[in-house]
Amino acid sequence: EIYFEHRNYLPAVGLALALVSGLMQLERTMLQTPARLLLVGLVVIAALDLGVMATWWSNKYLFAIRNIEEHPLSVRANMDMAVHLAESGHVDAALAYSGKAADIGGANEVVRELRNLGLYCMARQAVPDAAFVGLELHVEDLNREESNEALQIVSELVVSGHCDTGAATRLADIVYVHLSAGAYFTAKAVASMAKIENALHRYDRALDYAGNLRDRNPSDPMANLMVLYFSWILGDSQGIDESLRELERLDCEGSLRLEDVAVYREFVRALEHGHPQAGAPRACPPQKQRDHDE
Repeated sequence: EIYFEHRNYLPAVGLALALVSGLMQLERTMLQTPARLLLVGLVVIAALDLGVMATWWSNKYLFAIRNIEEHPLSVRANMDMAVHLAESGHVDAALAYSGKAADIGGANEVVRELRNLGLYCMARQAVPDAAFVGLELHVEDLNREESNEALQIVSELVVSGHCDTGAATRLADIVYVHLSAGAYFTAKAVASMAKIENALHRYDRALDYAGNLRDRNPSDPMANLMVLYFSWILGDSQGIDESLRELERLDCEGSLRLEDVAVYREFVRALEHGHPQAGAPRACPPQKQRDHDE
């Protein structure tokens, strides 16, 4: 697998200073002209090597090619090359590198298909029907942690508008059918599907995913904020009220991050005008309020 040389630069400074200091002492006391020329030659060689490295690193395509040449069995190198090829419109070549990465890393079928779907999106090309066959047959693999990253990338591509709406809809339909039938997916997979459904403006389904997350952990601030958001869009007063009450409790306990507090209180202000039936937030109990203020 690839290692990144630049991560070693800072800790190497101390070694370089020690080496230079030692050589300076030797130069003053022991080294003759031939040895000094040798040291100069080493410095020149190192500078030339640095120039070559800088050239590789200055261009992402050259960098990807170098990594493939030097690390042909690296999952990261092969996927980076696949991404660059897809972004350039060479989707068939990109799929070949993606397949190699999947073989090297032992990726499950859903990861393979999601990666390929993402490559089609990056290339701004229509996704063929064959790309969904593996997803339909192995969608239960979304209950495995290794599928999280691939689905998250696809969800981001859908949100950014890179994916064809038809392909995003088909993916969403496949997953939602299984969720409705009681299939279990990881929390990150469920959150990614909520993002996709939100991008497709299918807020009722997005609310189902958010509710699924909240059912797993009723005190999860993000799940409650998601339920609040989708309930607000759909005008679901019960969902609004339930989420507000739980967020009030978490806010009083000081369990919300600053950004969560900001979003929650912005909703409160909006709801006071648009959904008065949801009920205004209640004040924290005195002791809780003191703890929260502290």
